[in-house]
Amino acid sequence: MCQFASLVLTKDKCFWSKVHDSHTEIVKEHGLSEDGARGPNVLKVEIVPPDGDFTRPMAEWAFRVDQDITPDWWEPVEGERRAREGLVDLHAYAVHMAGETNGISEGRHYVGGSATVSGVWGSATVRDVWGSATVLGVWGSATVRGVRGSATVRDVRGSATVTDMAGESIAVAYRKGAIKKMADQAVLVERIDGEPVRTWTAEQFNAAQAEGGTT
Repeated sequence: MCQFASLVLTKDKCFWSKVHDSHTEIVKEHGLSEDGARGPNVLKVEIVPPDGDFTRPMAEWAFRVDQDITPDWWEPVEGERRAREGLVDLHAYAVHMAGETNGISEGRHYVGGSATVSGVWGSATVRDVWGSATVLGVWGSATVRGVRGSATVRDVRGSATVTDMAGESIAVAYRKGAIKKMADQAVLVERIDGEPVRTWTAEQFNAAQAEGGTT
């Protein structure tokens, strides 16, 4: 299964996507010819953090080839070196671990550590928010797919959604339906016209959702 970080190597280049973790989609996006008369033209690889821990140094991330038949030009040492160079660029774009990012409007991103993102909007997706990270606003059709640890999402508006919350995370929403799932000690603060009207524990929220009362 394709996962972050997915990359596609050709004989002399490394490709990745701001939007997709799928190797097939990366091939399509860059107009690559996947197969030739003499076999595959590209090599699909992944470099993933141990146990999904994005705080680990990239040098510790595990490299693997994600296809059975390799191109004639494939050389493991040089190929892995090029892939890891590509990882540096992809990581700089998609992974936010410290400091402040002044908004995300496209692509898919991962926010953790002590990072702050001042807003997520448009078609952007944040796959995870963890640690003590903060997302200051989610609106438009943007999606935050996971909030865990003590992370905070401060405002969820419009058709934006948060699809999963766990740990002691907190979300502040302008409508209950913006939050799709809560677990553990997570807390939802519901607002109407900017004013807080109710605080939901995970137990309260999930019970109300089961009764169809959170939309």
